[in-house]
Amino acid sequence: MKNDNSTFSEERLNKITSDARRDGAIRLWDLIVIMADEATYNDIVFELWDIFDLNSDEYKSPKEIYRDGRLDKNDNFKFKGDRAGVWWHIWRRLAKTGGGEQFHSRNLPKIVSPITLYYDDGGGLRRVRGGNERKDGHFVKLYDLANYLKNIEKHYGLSIPLPTRLFPDDERKDSISRKRSSQIHTHNVFPCPEGTTWKDVAMTLVAEDMFRVETPHGKGRYTYHDLKLSDKRAGDKPTMLWVLLKLFAKYNGLIHSENYPYDRKLPDTAKRLSYHLQKLFGIEESIYQAHYRKEKAYRTKINFKDETF
Repeated sequence: MKNDNSTFSEERLNKITSDARRDGAIRLWDLIVIMADEATYNDIVFELWDIFDLNSDEYKSPKEIYRDGRLDKNDNFKFKGDRAGVWWHIWRRLAKTGGGEQFHSRNLPKIVSPITLYYDDGGGLRRVRGGNERKDGHFVKLYDLANYLKNIEKHYGLSIPLPTRLFPDDERKDSISRKRSSQIHTHNVFPCPEGTTWKDVAMTLVAEDMFRVETPHGKGRYTYHDLKLSDKRAGDKPTMLWVLLKLFAKYNGLIHSENYPYDRKLPDTAKRLSYHLQKLFGIEESIYQAHYRKEKAYRTKINFKDETF
């Protein structure tokens, strides 16, 4: 939902959104702009303002100013109290870009661990390590953002919805909910019995646009539309997650350097596929048997087959 009082140009917002969804990552300062523009946060932000101790004398009251959202002609923050300024202070704590120790508020039960940040070294995104300086110009991966906000709710009972522009409606319904639940909510495509594991699931590619899926609950045939892996922005074409799903079928659940050339986007795509399937099936564990760095491969617990040849 767009904020009626937004002073961010639509052109700028659309550019940020398209770049982020294409790359699977967004600069922290652009994330601040996206969240400042969204009316969904108009009430939530005041709860965060108190929790993160932003109501001291050095900050201006955000209530009226936040709704006005005034920025200068160059989209720069006029002062600390505007909408973007409020989110800058919040993310300064969540991302630890202000330096110092991990943030701890007297209003929260324990220290908040900072979100993972990345820098671009010209050949791809690299994680900001150890005591290296953390900056607003560093990147946040969308997959990490979704999991981070989910864990904030799980551990602190604090619900911060995912930004509408960055996440499709079906990916953010759970984050908008105020339920204090640690379970992964599903899309109810495959309602599996309790105790189901990935080893109980079989996915067989039977056509270029269809999988046969078998679980203890039953079996059926599903297209990439059924699996919620279509991209309406690209003319309803299948997403990269669908492409990766088919590769796993082709290689019987095992992708490594000998059968698939390394792509710098593969680790992020693989993580997003695991998270997506967890939501579809309601199985709260990774689909992979081991970490990529250990095996130098992605080996799935799911029984993949290809019957298209």
